[in-house]
Amino acid sequence: MKKAAILLLLIFQAIPGLSQNRSFSLKATVVHKKINAPLPYANVCNQRLKTGTATNLEGYFELPNNRTGDTITISYLGYLVKTIIATPDFPRQIQLQPNPSLLAEVVVRSDDSYLY
Repeated sequence: MKKAAILLLLIFQAIPGLSQNRSFSLKATVVHKKINAPLPYANVCNQRLKTGTATNLEGYFELPNNRTGDTITISYLGYLVKTIIATPDFPRQIQLQPNPSLLAEVVVRSDDSYLY
């Protein structure tokens, strides 16, 4: 009886260690690649769960319930989208590159004959 109780106790302690699909939270800061400035309100999304969040004013975010191998996309207006695979040793700082294909400037002209 004593051996059976010890065996059951060992089995129940080992089961959580066998699970490789434990979820974890991702915590990082999104910054501009060249000047290291934080990017507030950048979008961070887990493609498997179809959930996401936005960075705060300091570029920081926390995304819960991720598993190893999940695809995480980070996007920000005027920057290239970055895709990262989630791992427990996820980078603490994510650098986004400006999108070079955006227009340098936009010129708006009014028509003089238009009346309000």
